[in-house]
Amino acid sequence: MIIKKSFLWLFIIFSILFSLFYFKKNLLVNYANFFIVNNAKKGADLILILSGNVLTRAPHAFNLVEDGYSSRIMITKMQWHQLPHNIKYPNDIELANKIKQEYKIKADLEILPSLKPLGASSTFDEAKDFNHFLINNKLSNIILVTDENHTRRALMAFRKIINNDLNINLFVSAAPNGIYNKYNWWKSDIGLKTYILEVFLYIYYFFYDDNIEIDNNI
Repeated sequence: MIIKKSFLWLFIIFSILFSLFYFKKNLLVNYANFFIVNNAKKGADLILILSGNVLTRAPHAFNLVEDGYSSRIMITKMQWHQLPHNIKYPNDIELANKIKQEYKIKADLEILPSLKPLGASSTFDEAKDFNHFLINNKLSNIILVTDENHTRRALMAFRKIINNDLNINLFVSAAPNGIYNKYNWWKSDIGLKTYILEVFLYIYYFFYDDNIEIDNNI
């Protein structure tokens, strides 16, 4: 009887391992799919580029303008790191404007004012900046543009922060990149780091609606 049970458990374990191996690609794709929202519709009042990876997000946003999703486009203001040795590196806004010139977009690239002097330091901060902007600017339909792995988390953060009384409809458009996507993210180091880290960030954003404040005096 004990031998039969052992064989049964071995068969179950073997079946699970075989299924994981055989269906691993589908499992990995579905895992990535969970983090991706891509539901933008034409006729939005504004396209908002979230800072952080403007080299992928800005071109995608300008393509949306060209395709008629909106005629108005804006970018958030993010804190920018200081490089050593007085090395000058363009920030996201400067890079986005250079990319805009290549696309010959007629619409002005507006800058979202930040409540923090140096700019936002997280997606929650960007959402707070935009919520404050919406108080004096009546808009209805907004498209957020960010990297595909960041879309669900970004949408959740904005839905948590944006005041319900403002009656804003939030949509997301996922910006692709040339290194990895949901079909091959596990084949590159940067793809692995991005999607493995994303699950922890998503859990944090699910339970909280603000950044962790660190006391520098501790």
